[in-house]
Amino acid sequence: MARSIPNMPERYLAQFSPWHLANAADVYSNTGTWISGVNSGTVPTILSGYQQATSELLQYTSGHLGLLSPSDLARAKAQYASVELADGANTLGMATIGSLRSSTQNIDQRLATLEQDSLSADPSMNTEIGVSQQGERGQACSEFEPAKTPTNCSLRYLSSRPLRNKQLRDQQTNAINAEILRQAQLQGAMNEVLGGFGQDVSNYQIP
Repeated sequence: MARSIPNMPERYLAQFSPWHLANAADVYSNTGTWISGVNSGTVPTILSGYQQATSELLQYTSGHLGLLSPSDLARAKAQYASVELADGANTLGMATIGSLRSSTQNIDQRLATLEQDSLSADPSMNTEIGVSQQGERGQACSEFEPAKTPTNCSLRYLSSRPLRNKQLRDQQTNAINAEILRQAQLQGAMNEVLGGFGQDVSNYQIP
């Protein structure tokens, strides 16, 4: 009968880098949903969290667009498209990161089971077939566990990308919003001047 090696866990069980979940302060209640999204990969949560944490993109009115020259109109539309495309790319990246993170607990549980079976002293696990299966399970652990560390590091790096992209996106959004507000103020001032001029004309009496 095959005999198990004593103290297998103490001899061979190794500790590798644990998975890490995203976290952040939430002073103004606008980051918690973002964090939940990038940890879970749930698309509605990601979209909601992204909207809460980013600057709102205002819309041009048809009146404002009508004041622009053809070249300025094309430029304004292109800048607007850049923000909208950035939003799509950022939320897709967050969903990918969240999907990877959401599977880590299940992966760790399965690895723990593999380790326990591979290092078990249970006689039923140490038959000729059992030992062969233990070897296969041990090989699977030895191949996957070290891969967790670079994967974990990659996830940390990838997790910072949406944040940097968000900062650039907010800068573009704020610039567009400033232009939209400037156009609105200009239109309002013009309407006020023209309205006052029309009223003066209607009240004017030839002496």
